[in-house]
Amino acid sequence: MNEKDKSVVARVLGEVGAERERQFDKWGHQDCSDAEWASIMGEEFGEACKEANDLNFKSINDPTAGPRLRVELIQMAAVAVAWIESYDRRIGNG
Repeated sequence: MNEKDKSVVARVLGEVGAERERQFDKWGHQDCSDAEWASIMGEEFGEACKEANDLNFKSINDPTAGPRLRVELIQMAAVAVAWIESYDRRIGNG
């Protein structure tokens, strides 16, 4: 991975971290079961899929479509982090 790639990864992970903080401020610790986490992740994934479909099929000329997809992807990544945090607390790894 070159320095430019590392910079992009750091920027995106920073955005995921900021979204995770917003989620924590809103919901606090969420210690859901894995089945509940799967449902939450499924909902986030569904929103990202909807935005991807809108971008490709409905909103080709809509300049807000791409940014909306990106927001959903960041939220989905932050939910994955929250799930990992919850999992680690459950198994005593955090």
